[in-house]
Amino acid sequence: MPHALAQPWLSILVPVYNVQPWLHACFDSVRAQLLPGVEVIAVEDASTDGSLAALQDIKTNLLPTLEIRCHASNRGLSAARNTALDAARGTYLWFLDSDDMLAPGAIAALQDIVGRHAPDLVLCDFQILRERPRLKHVLRGERHRSTFDGPHDQPSCDQASLLAGVFARGQMHSWSKITHRKLWSGGLQFPVATYFEDAHTTPRLLLQAKNYYHAASPWIIYRQRDGSILRTLDGKKLHDMVRAFDDFLDAFARTPLARDRRVALSISSHLSRVLTAACRKLEHADLGVQRSGMQDCAALLERMPSTPGRLLASLVLRGWIWRAARFAYWRRRVQQRIHVPA
Repeated sequence: MPHALAQPWLSILVPVYNVQPWLHACFDSVRAQLLPGVEVIAVEDASTDGSLAALQDIKTNLLPTLEIRCHASNRGLSAARNTALDAARGTYLWFLDSDDMLAPGAIAALQDIVGRHAPDLVLCDFQILRERPRLKHVLRGERHRSTFDGPHDQPSCDQASLLAGVFARGQMHSWSKITHRKLWSGGLQFPVATYFEDAHTTPRLLLQAKNYYHAASPWIIYRQRDGSILRTLDGKKLHDMVRAFDDFLDAFARTPLARDRRVALSISSHLSRVLTAACRKLEHADLGVQRSGMQDCAALLERMPSTPGRLLASLVLRGWIWRAARFAYWRRRVQQRIHVPA
């Protein structure tokens, strides 16, 4: 079979929308370490800033093998990723945001892991890139952020540890999870016209993975930019944030893992942080948003795998007194707002 028709072992999938200033750095980080059997697909989501012209320049002068798919109108990040999923031929799929970069040696390290262990899922760490880094950012550990609390640099088949370890860190982003394409079987896609799309898909992928490998190295250089979704939360964003885990919680409840107390506590601990963040934003929202938002928060409270008492005890035992106090406070506020007995 001609090489051009052979199935790639890896597809790097890059959604593009209004990121012209950072595109060359992104694709140069890929080109510098590109290996045989790796395809790179960019989906241009009808940018208005010259991103398409930049992509065409990259293909002409930097990365001739780059495949460019274009949307006729802007359809959002989820739709761009879904288009990339449909186009990908690789055995493994790696989403890369177009303002981020791959750290040197990341592809070779992934190939080594895949060649030796062929896991369903590979988790990697990341570093944060700021325009004006300060000492406080270094002290916060932004040069190496871990995405997993558990065994690293070794294969594992422990699904309970996988779920507990990912939820413990709370890093749900797709770009730190390299997946075997079979995990996307059954019609799983990113939810279109929905914020916090990674929180919809990543937990469900975790449930599908039978084995995994955590590479405790920062393979992604994450560019910290202004304009975070969390800075401008309206009613739609708050709803999507709080209800992002609904499908996962439905599926999780049907598995034996739902009876594992450690997993249930880890998931509930992460959901308590989501609840706290949402409630704090709701305090400054208008009455209509507050009313619907509190109903969403109440639904989240009811669906937590651990009981509130068990979760609070766990947080206190781990020394997270402030987190426990904040959860207890906002839980009480939610119950008062919707007249649910404590």
